[in-house]
Amino acid sequence: MKFKLQYLILLIGFISYGQSEGSYWFFNENAGVNFNFCDDNVVTDTNGMVQGDEVGFERYPSVISDKYGNLLFYSDSRTIWNRNHQQFPNASLLNGTDLKGFKNSIILPKPNNPGHYYIFTIDFKGANNLFDDGINSGLNYSEIDMSLDNGLGDVIPSQKDIELITYNPQSTNETIIKTSWMLTAVRGSDCNSYWIITHFQSNFYAFKMDENGVNPNPVISTVAPLQEIGILASTGNPFYYGSGQLKSSPDGTKLAIAHSAFPTEIEGEYSTPGSIHLYDFDNTSGVIDNRKNIFIGQNDNDYPRAIEFSSQGNWLYGITAEGGLIDLDVPKRFLRWDLNADSIQNSIEIIEEQGFATSDALQLGNDNKIYRTNIIFDNNNNDYLRYMSVITNPDVNNLDDINYIEFSFLVDINDDFQNTVRMTLPQINRQWFNRRIDIVNNGLSRCELFLCGGQSKNLVAMNIEGATYTWFQDGQVLNGETGFILEVTTPGFYEVFIEPNDGRCPIEGNATVLISTEDIPVANDASILQCDDDTDNVTVFNLSEVTEVVSNAADGVQVKFYETFSNAQNEIAPISVNYTNTSNPQIIYAVVKNTDNGCINISEVTLEVSSTTANNAILEDCDMGENDGLTTFNLSDANDAITAGLPDGLTISYYPTYEDALLESFPLATNFSNTIPYAQTVYARVENDNACYGISEIQLSVYELPDVEPEETLYYCLNTAPDTITLTGGVIGDLPNNYSYEWSTGATTTEIDVNEPGIYTVRVSNTNGCFVDRTITVIASNIATITNIQVTDATFNNSISVFVTGEGIYEFALDNPIGPYQESPLFENVSFGFHTVYVRDIKNDCGIVEQLVSVIGVPKFFTPNGDTHNVFWNVKGISADFQPNTQVLIFDRYGKLLIEVDPLGSGWDGTFNGFDMPTNDYWYVITLEDGRILKGHFTLKR
Repeated sequence: MKFKLQYLILLIGFISYGQSEGSYWFFNENAGVNFNFCDDNVVTDTNGMVQGDEVGFERYPSVISDKYGNLLFYSDSRTIWNRNHQQFPNASLLNGTDLKGFKNSIILPKPNNPGHYYIFTIDFKGANNLFDDGINSGLNYSEIDMSLDNGLGDVIPSQKDIELITYNPQSTNETIIKTSWMLTAVRGSDCNSYWIITHFQSNFYAFKMDENGVNPNPVISTVAPLQEIGILASTGNPFYYGSGQLKSSPDGTKLAIAHSAFPTEIEGEYSTPGSIHLYDFDNTSGVIDNRKNIFIGQNDNDYPRAIEFSSQGNWLYGITAEGGLIDLDVPKRFLRWDLNADSIQNSIEIIEEQGFATSDALQLGNDNKIYRTNIIFDNNNNDYLRYMSVITNPDVNNLDDINYIEFSFLVDINDDFQNTVRMTLPQINRQWFNRRIDIVNNGLSRCELFLCGGQSKNLVAMNIEGATYTWFQDGQVLNGETGFILEVTTPGFYEVFIEPNDGRCPIEGNATVLISTEDIPVANDASILQCDDDTDNVTVFNLSEVTEVVSNAADGVQVKFYETFSNAQNEIAPISVNYTNTSNPQIIYAVVKNTDNGCINISEVTLEVSSTTANNAILEDCDMGENDGLTTFNLSDANDAITAGLPDGLTISYYPTYEDALLESFPLATNFSNTIPYAQTVYARVENDNACYGISEIQLSVYELPDVEPEETLYYCLNTAPDTITLTGGVIGDLPNNYSYEWSTGATTTEIDVNEPGIYTVRVSNTNGCFVDRTITVIASNIATITNIQVTDATFNNSISVFVTGEGIYEFALDNPIGPYQESPLFENVSFGFHTVYVRDIKNDCGIVEQLVSVIGVPKFFTPNGDTHNVFWNVKGISADFQPNTQVLIFDRYGKLLIEVDPLGSGWDGTFNGFDMPTNDYWYVITLEDGRILKGHFTLKR
């Protein structure tokens, strides 16, 4: 272990176990991430110095690391900071002295000049100088020498702010302006040059940079003037032409451009919607052509803000916003297009529509995920500023599978809002640099390989037919090693340089090889005695049973199994932990690996098939009560039957299938509820000292319960005593005689007769001994007793109220014994005269009682005109039983007494002293027997 630590110290400053030139990102505000190549992880870096300008406008940062992933320097397009986050002495305020404005920059290595880099910057002229300092606007470059400032790097004074394209700030002719903030780069076809590309109006400008420097004469491609899509290009504010984004595809063959907006006819007005286009790029000639329209702005949702290619170049992602170019607080749309579609423009898909976000940025990461700065205004709650969003699978065809995670990646780890995500991300394209590959291939780290106990291991590069391989150890070429595999036996820093010789650029890989003698894990021999699943001595073994025995239950180790010792040594073709033996007995090999350093140890595992057996058993039980064939068994009830005649000391466990019993997977609890109705087989594994002795079948049988109505309520009419009612066993759908009965009265018959209220129970059992208990509740009932009837009569609303007592539940009818009956004992609007009230028991029909009721009333008129209808007038509701001693006196309108009418007679016939009285109103005074006096008048009609 001492050697390992010493060796690591020697390598500090020389390498960082990391990734490629694009490993670090720094962006607004003081935010940063590091793509860790060794473990494919993204971590937060809060040391960055990049901030927005004072008016919050976009500034694209740039950053570069060495090929091992060590940070070199970065810039906000004005200032350059070294790896210690200190400003370069000679590089502050590139392109002027004013921080205001839209900026862009890219950092690239100078080919064949180790330690030398170029930073290309654009200082963009804004609308009416609103976003512009007026100094050195245009495309410029500066050269950085990393040997300056004691190895921290600085700009070479004579190579600072070299102008490539600019404009004449004194000129009023806006048509000569040639620059925008759009900037990207593509690696040349020779892999030792770069094309630096910018755009304005209909022209692309591609400057070639190689080992000799930057050629100031660009290749100019004039592609499909913007007038062709109805956009004015000859006049208008240059600010709108220049805003947007230019990106190159991961393979460098395509360019995509997003024009955020275009000018209107009137100078200084806000812009019309923008557009997105796709172009072919020739990285040999620098020519750009074959424009395809991807997105043409038509309405207020059409201002493109950001674009990015997927890692395989099959999809283009973009963000558009409503409102003008500088209207930040506007709704957004997140979109993508299929670049392989017949109509790319019509392949548009909407990922998300949201409200009120500032300018976004999209950037493809080293992990092939697309990252997004996604800032939403929400009433000054800035928590969202601490996160980045990500698409984890941008190359998939199905939109639902891209896995877009909003606010997924935390950049402010201190929770103090000092490191926030705002607007722009550094533009870094993988095709700018040699491809980095994993040559360790141990599943633990892409950077470290441990040699354990003097063993040798292989570093394995890509196997490319016709490629040239050059291997290095500690910076020295390993002569004679020209294959894609390198066997290593000594520690050191190893690199491989692959020239594919097929048109692709070089491929590189590196690894640190260390020695470990103290971390070799323990590997114990073990054996498994397994039961046979038939009689062929071949069965399935659960190798995980011996994982802890083999590894000594150590932490930080991984155990895999192999059929041969050679496979175990080389860790190839591991076998499944559910392994079927090929011979009896058989030896296989367990590899115990230290997951920290990859050191392994190997042990033998002996597999043997047992020839012993155990007894089968049957468990029977009744259904639990739902008659669904399910119940709960106590599986241990089968233990005695299983071990009958077997040696003492055996242990038993239960499993749902035979294979589960073999592999000891999914053991069942002792109290087991069957999952297959009525009949199911489970399996008992019998073990002797943890070795399989035998596997038995346990047949589980569930018997149906009698189908019986469990409860019933009956009524017994007390007025019918001593008559009886019959109680039955309640069997449904079968003959009652097929069951046995145990009544609470002691009877054993299918039914019994009772003549008393009470609760009676009966247990109904079938031939399997399964039973159901039935309860019959006999409730007393009786014919009603009318205790009182109250009559309200001689009114406009005569009513009858009936009062009863009794054990029954009663309902009431008037004048008809068959109803209709009502629950209420109150009858209203009853006509005068005689009525019969009927009361019946509604539960058990114990009988009907009735009572005659008189309702006193006076007719309003009568017609003694010689016919047979209504020829007499008399008070109604009087009889020999109801107030017979009532006096009825009739007067004319002058108060003369005409007649005293017998209330029990037929009544007055309308005559006086033998003469017919004329049609008129006549008056009555009725004195009822109960003392009430009724007065009023009626009409005689002739």
